[in-house]
Amino acid sequence: MLRSLFTGISGLRNHQTLLDVIGNNISNVNTVGFKKSRVEFRDLLYQSIQSGSAPQAGRGGTNPKQIGLGAQIAAISTIHTQGALENTGNESDLAIQGNGFFIVSDGSRDLYTRAGNFEVDANGNLVNPEGYILQGWSVDSSGNVSNVLTDVNIPIGQKLAANATTTVDYSCNLDSSAPRVVTEDESFTISADTVSLHYAYDTGGGQWVVSVISGTDVSVVSIPPAEDGTFGSLSQTVSVNGHRISITTVSGGTGIKYYNASFATSHTTSFNTLGSHDTSIDVYDSEGNSYTLKTVFNKVDDNTWEWRAYLPDNPSGVTISDNNGVLRFGTDGLITDATGGPIVITPTGAEPITITPDWGVDDPISGVTQFASSFTTSAKYQDGYTMGVLETYSVDQNGNVIGHFDNGQNGTLYRIPLALFNNPAGLDKVGDTLFAESVNSGVPQIKQANTGGAGSITAGALEMSNVDMAEEFTSMIIAQRGFEANARVITTADSILATLMNIKR
Repeated sequence: MLRSLFTGISGLRNHQTLLDVIGNNISNVNTVGFKKSRVEFRDLLYQSIQSGSAPQAGRGGTNPKQIGLGAQIAAISTIHTQGALENTGNESDLAIQGNGFFIVSDGSRDLYTRAGNFEVDANGNLVNPEGYILQGWSVDSSGNVSNVLTDVNIPIGQKLAANATTTVDYSCNLDSSAPRVVTEDESFTISADTVSLHYAYDTGGGQWVVSVISGTDVSVVSIPPAEDGTFGSLSQTVSVNGHRISITTVSGGTGIKYYNASFATSHTTSFNTLGSHDTSIDVYDSEGNSYTLKTVFNKVDDNTWEWRAYLPDNPSGVTISDNNGVLRFGTDGLITDATGGPIVITPTGAEPITITPDWGVDDPISGVTQFASSFTTSAKYQDGYTMGVLETYSVDQNGNVIGHFDNGQNGTLYRIPLALFNNPAGLDKVGDTLFAESVNSGVPQIKQANTGGAGSITAGALEMSNVDMAEEFTSMIIAQRGFEANARVITTADSILATLMNIKR
């Protein structure tokens, strides 16, 4: 009889523990990153009244006779299922989709959590509500990632040094149907003599060459280019077939005038702007000073274009060199060859800027093309910038903390790793939604987010508790019934004992 009393007591105690765990789960239904617990029962021990016997000749075997002496708690397991994500819009809130844990430090040891409700403290550290600092790998300005955990610090207001331009990418189309900027053959008459003009572009010298022909006489004149690719300043006199012809540049470089004073005869060759196009982009020196770099393209032959870069603002004391070349295209409209450059800009008080133009020879369709379509000349990208100040930050799915500077530049400041455990259920709960490594959890395996099963990081969201209220209320009913039934065992045993005590009366 006394056995049933003690058995009932063990049941009461165990179901009380079950209610305690259920109550804790329910109380944390809205706790960020909380992982629910589950109570697992097992029988306690048995008193053997008679042992079993083996079958013998002419007689069968018998089973053992054992009376159970109650139940006990086999385990209180932490269930690490994924909690639902709630969008918060707060850039410092982080949620994990996967099996990893954030690593935080209390100053003396590392702890682990699924709660990503971080904030930036007065020193710029990303901390949880208890002030524990989120740990990450630092990333230097060259993109090298450290393998040593350190405090994640967001230095709002930090300066980013200016960076000189080293490359300019061009992505554009040059109209293949456009005419040459200078006609190939022309002629005019002095008295009864025909003077023929033949223009050719010197791809090596970067200038036009005109052959002035009359009869059997030929004079060759080089026409220097202006910085914008038109005709530069020229004043020269040639003699062909007894005729003296002065050759001068029309104002603005838009043409070449040929004049014979004896017969007051003149002819002008126009610079055809329909075969010319230009684009501009700002480039930067080592101190962050900006310069407008203008690039003009002139069609000088079939499938051949001259490019020439210059500084239209003519900044004082600034020079430019190695600033012209030739682009050649195949019959399919794709670039095959590019000459000229790198462009060198020499400013005052700063390092010379050496700029390599990228015309897309290695990737023709995305670079400069020549199709019979309108000009779409564009310098799409250059890698220089002025000094910047860190304004804000964001975190991507791989855990990269990306700083956003007021000069439009972005740079990775840290990489937030995640910790994996062979047995996360073996972690010790230490309160504040934190876990500590235990002898049965295994050592933490530190991995980059989105690799090795660690899971991805979602910024601007929080992982909610994985407690299911319907499940907990059902478990509560079961616990209540179990408690009542065990209590009934005790009261029934007590009633029987009372009857037994009354036998002597």
